[in-house]
Amino acid sequence: GAWRGGGAGHGFVLNIHEALCPSGPTAWISEPVHRLGRNVSYAPEVVLAFKRQEDFAAKQELAWNKTRASIDEGVPCYGWEFEAPEFTVIYGYDRDGYFYKGPGCDDGKGPTPWRSVGDTGIGVLEMYVIRLAAPATDPTVVGKALQFALDYGRDPSPWTFGEEPYTGGLAAYDVWISVLESGSADGLGAAYNACVWSECRTFAAAFLDEAKGRLSPDLANLFERAAVSYRTVAENLVSVAEAFPFVHSNASGKSADRRAELEMQANARDPIRRDRSILALRAARDAERSGLEDIEAILEKL
Repeated sequence: GAWRGGGAGHGFVLNIHEALCPSGPTAWISEPVHRLGRNVSYAPEVVLAFKRQEDFAAKQELAWNKTRASIDEGVPCYGWEFEAPEFTVIYGYDRDGYFYKGPGCDDGKGPTPWRSVGDTGIGVLEMYVIRLAAPATDPTVVGKALQFALDYGRDPSPWTFGEEPYTGGLAAYDVWISVLESGSADGLGAAYNACVWSECRTFAAAFLDEAKGRLSPDLANLFERAAVSYRTVAENLVSVAEAFPFVHSNASGKSADRRAELEMQANARDPIRRDRSILALRAARDAERSGLEDIEAILEKL
């Protein structure tokens, strides 16, 4: 919930592609989320490799062996990418490959040959095993998460792909606004980014509310001020998500997917939806700028 979403830092991330591509929510260096995640009880083990690397085949085999052993232990696993360029839960295997369920395969699918995972146009093998970890103290959880939020919001460059067309942190709002103003936003991207980032900021606001109750009463006013800022951010991003709803068809087949895609493209071209969303994004940007100042004040007191 909110304690993990905020405590792991994910609630404070914002990464936007210059054309509002739906890759924004996943195309950033997510190492802090895995590191901070240990503070809130989960310890990820990752096998990461790129298709262009010489040891790619060896990493595929390592992922295959680790995943099978973990499933045998009853430990959760997920990976990138199977049916769609997204993260997917892996729930089983046979001698040939993985069984999985997630985006594009809600009812489950497989086996997918283990040698094919990562061997795609994107060319990334990213497989996770999630184990339990001993939680950190509440002040540690809050302090580490808010320090990341402040660092990321003001200078996200350590966690942004250097030469790729992505912008993170507070500056990402201006890119998001600019794409909508140009009228060139991708329909799926407009919907998916709004859906993901509104959920993240909802977690961020709730995390600050929960932190207020867990830490010293002397900090309550500072936490309340920060929570108000982030609730304003979340409310405005939810407004954007309502203007550009993420359409997921319950029907199967390419025609159903095409209808959903056309609906999202039409929404992105609607000038009323665009104008309303631009105003909301400006308000969210200004509130987040204030929120980062609030977080800085909290960190000075912690």
